[in-house]
Amino acid sequence: MSRKDIRPWPGDERGSTTVTGAFITALVLTLTMAAIQAGAVLVEQRRAAVAADLAAVAGAVDAQRGGGGCDAAARIAAANGATVDGCVRDGEDVQVTVARGQRSAVARAGPAESAGPEE
Repeated sequence: MSRKDIRPWPGDERGSTTVTGAFITALVLTLTMAAIQAGAVLVEQRRAAVAADLAAVAGAVDAQRGGGGCDAAARIAAANGATVDGCVRDGEDVQVTVARGQRSAVARAGPAESAGPEE
């Protein structure tokens, strides 16, 4: 029996490295895209939270100075690319709910003495 008479295995693996490499590349790209998307969602949520924090502080400062609080909160939220969905003033405390893109956040601010009794 000569070498020419021997048939290759039916499951010849020539080219399998190319297929495996393509699969691994596709997998890495998919995971990278998922990580980028998750990062973008987290960044947008943080931006909404920052806008809410700043709007609540601005509203509380305005309320301490005798203003309505919610107008100042709306201006600061708009300056941060967000809209005020809700604003509640309770004395000198202001609680705002803002939306930025698909994300929303709630923040409350006011003078330290209005936080309640110390324990």
